[in-house]
Amino acid sequence: MTDCSRSVVNPTTRSERPPPVSTVVRLQPKPQTTQFTESPVERMGPCEVLVIDGPSAVVQFADGAKRSARLALAFSYEPVVGDTVLAISGPEGAWIIGVIAGSGKGMISFPGDLTVRSAGRLSLAGEEGVDIEAPKMQIRAGSLDMFARSVSQRFVALKQHVTDLLSVQAGATHTTVEGASYTHAESSTLLTKEKVTINGKAIHLG
Repeated sequence: MTDCSRSVVNPTTRSERPPPVSTVVRLQPKPQTTQFTESPVERMGPCEVLVIDGPSAVVQFADGAKRSARLALAFSYEPVVGDTVLAISGPEGAWIIGVIAGSGKGMISFPGDLTVRSAGRLSLAGEEGVDIEAPKMQIRAGSLDMFARSVSQRFVALKQHVTDLLSVQAGATHTTVEGASYTHAESSTLLTKEKVTINGKAIHLG
């Protein structure tokens, strides 16, 4: 009888391999930074206006460099030769960004209505004068005081309406009327300390 022995493998003696482990790596996107390219500024500082060339002006910096600069102000200004302005220059050009000492004409213009209001007093002064020009002007005030050495008025027609008293106090008066003069009142009194002179070709009383 043949003994056929069968080798039996103990399952506990079999080498056990660990199950494969799946590794997941989460990739974080790299933050993007925006790169700003700044135009290098060559010069910035006070300049003297040498030449006026239309909307531009030739200016000279403190180091002697000359540039043709365009106006870049918040208001309209007409530079003149000799003005001291604040200018900035770069590879793309030069601009006038301020007026340090100028004698040119400036203007503030708005396309629509404009209101200037102050919680206190509002003063408007001009060393050489103040000019007001408009097709129509209205003045509303509770009290109006005017002080001047001399006043000159010229009108095509003048109408005055006074509801209370019209009082004129003067050192002397002189009235010249080219046409007719007419005065109408309920009563009239002419009082003088000296003589009264009436001169005319015809005088009608009564």
